[in-house]
Amino acid sequence: MVNIWGKIQLSAITRFRGTSPYHGAEGGLGYRDLAQDIEGITSLDLKLAKEKLMLILKYQYNYGHTVSGFSIIDGPWSNEGVTGKADVPVWLPYTTLAYIKESGDIKFLKGKVPFLNGGSATVYEHILRAVRYLFNETGRNGLPLIKRADWNDAYDCLGKGGKGESVWLAMALCRALNSVKELAEFLGDKKVVKEMEQKHKIMKERINKVAFDGDYYIAAFNDRGYKIGYRKNKEGIKPLNSQTWAIFGDVIPDEKRLKSVLKTIDDLDTPYGPVLFKKAYTEFNPEIGRVTSFAPGIKENAAVFSHAVAFKIVADCVIKRGEQAYDSFSKLLPLSKIKLEEPDKYKVEPYVYSEYVVGPDNKRNYGEGAFTWNTGTSPWMFMAATQWIFGVRPAFDGIIIDPCLPSQWKEVEMKRPFRGKILNIKIKNLRGKASKNQKVTIMLNGDKIEGNMLSIKKIKAIKEQEIDILVEVK
Repeated sequence: MVNIWGKIQLSAITRFRGTSPYHGAEGGLGYRDLAQDIEGITSLDLKLAKEKLMLILKYQYNYGHTVSGFSIIDGPWSNEGVTGKADVPVWLPYTTLAYIKESGDIKFLKGKVPFLNGGSATVYEHILRAVRYLFNETGRNGLPLIKRADWNDAYDCLGKGGKGESVWLAMALCRALNSVKELAEFLGDKKVVKEMEQKHKIMKERINKVAFDGDYYIAAFNDRGYKIGYRKNKEGIKPLNSQTWAIFGDVIPDEKRLKSVLKTIDDLDTPYGPVLFKKAYTEFNPEIGRVTSFAPGIKENAAVFSHAVAFKIVADCVIKRGEQAYDSFSKLLPLSKIKLEEPDKYKVEPYVYSEYVVGPDNKRNYGEGAFTWNTGTSPWMFMAATQWIFGVRPAFDGIIIDPCLPSQWKEVEMKRPFRGKILNIKIKNLRGKASKNQKVTIMLNGDKIEGNMLSIKKIKAIKEQEIDILVEVK
């Protein structure tokens, strides 16, 4: 899947998804969809990634927000615009940094790009405005306003009165703040480094003050301040994304709370992967949104939502839960054991990722796949495999090789292009089970490098086009 069909699906959706005016309910390109596709495809097609990145940069407003989506022919979605989905600008820093790390093109940050509503600024300024906007556009608890929705499109009534807040988006912002801080450190921009540190600290404190319910992080607050995902709620508890993105955003303050979060994640598991939350909604609630109108186990109403499962796999790798990451990765594959055993139940193509599998709260259709091809699962699963399980991911000044392999994988190989060279990487898993304490040694052209960072200087020093790299994990 990673070597062939995953690349085909990723390449196809990056080029073509949503380009038909008849596609879906909105027509055109979803901003955050394309942003994630770009991030996923950078190592496969850097030219295409840059072309699409330049496109989405132009659909940002000069105060930091972006459109929810647009048509290349007709422009931004008229029914969305500024009042649309709240999370769209948070994806811009991730995508831009992914391109910079892959290409090494630091000058790209200095290039000026116009804003949709007038004026222009450098690419660096574009991403700074994105995080500053999200940090300042907050509600009564100091968390980002959810507006018409966050990642979960079906939370579309939580903020219709302009007061609802997203816990998940606060965590995603924390991840973005850390990413921009990393870039600023590389650029030597001490002022921005300090700013990002302070903003992260403030948002982390706010999240832990109001959004942890004693067992796990909740999903959101609606306009009335009602907690979505709260453990005492009748339905819609234990939201998966708030736990995984607490890990991404470096929000969890201590090991005790981390154990509680991981217990919640593991409690959501099924033979197809974890569900989006526990206890599907069974009746419509106009103060929450259309998630409550879907049948139980369908789409965002407690399905096994593939995109969110891919987030979970990466989160596992961040904290070196290699066995759990591999287990979820295997379950999400179109050719997983249970899907092969029950093809008449799964029903959809066995060679591309589906948007979701119907969850266990739907007794009739549990295990049925739905909406293949057009899903953000594709870029995230490719990154999960290559950058996190294999652990080979670009950095500003080189490439990181920090595997999170399952114990049964004793030796793996990857062939990867990187800044004009072809890297033939062989990884020997001498440790077995992945751990935060594992030690990585890189052997390059007779040199032994302790640690997981291979500098671009050492790579460029080798004259050959193809470079053999041996990595040992102990």
